[in-house]
Amino acid sequence: MRLRRAARGAAATEEEIIAFAGERLAAYKRPRLVRFVDGLPKTSTGKIMRRELIKSFEP
Repeated sequence: MRLRRAARGAAATEEEIIAFAGERLAAYKRPRLVRFVDGLPKTSTGKIMRRELIKSFEP
């Protein structure tokens, strides 16, 4: 899920996003984890590099 930039000073926490989605989505679609990142790795054509994204979050 991508959040749009909100008004100055507005911020959402992990718990707020999970609660928001929980009210609107079926149980199997609800996010269990939320991570905030500045940007996503993309290819030259603009596609998200999923393997690189997964690697960046592995321990």
